[in-house]
Amino acid sequence: MVDKPDFRDLIVDCKACRAKLQAEFLDGSTYTDFEPLLRSVRKGNIVRVYRPFLLGGGKGSTHKQRKVWAERADAIKCKGGKLASIDPPLTGAKLAMFASVEISNVARGKAGKTKKGKPPKEYTPEQWAVIRKHWPRRHGVKIREAVETINKAIAPRKVSAAWLYANVK
Repeated sequence: MVDKPDFRDLIVDCKACRAKLQAEFLDGSTYTDFEPLLRSVRKGNIVRVYRPFLLGGGKGSTHKQRKVWAERADAIKCKGGKLASIDPPLTGAKLAMFASVEISNVARGKAGKTKKGKPPKEYTPEQWAVIRKHWPRRHGVKIREAVETINKAIAPRKVSAAWLYANVK
């Protein structure tokens, strides 16, 4: 007999992490309320949440969410269950520490949000030929002069010395 882990998944709908997204990654027995989930937990069950802060309920002040998180984690452990998160994959003390940090980030509107950053600069093959002709700069040519020469040749596009150092080999 193979012992498969028995997953109990808690889905909490909040602004920082919508239920639809969580449902994509959680494939065990899913619950939207904590009380039915707690009643179903048996020794050896693994209770999963998508993000660590979601066990705190996702609503209320940070102090209240941390208190709720700790109470729920203790209740799960008392019943013999284990607690785990999917994104990032954490358990135990690391999960508790990460959840505490994420709860404070939710209050500031930062949890679960990633920045895309600036899109990469794209140049035509002709522009790359000009850039490579003048960079790396030749002996006796100042950095500013090389950048100005390149910018005149590929106008209206522009490059900076920092970009040239980082991206042109």
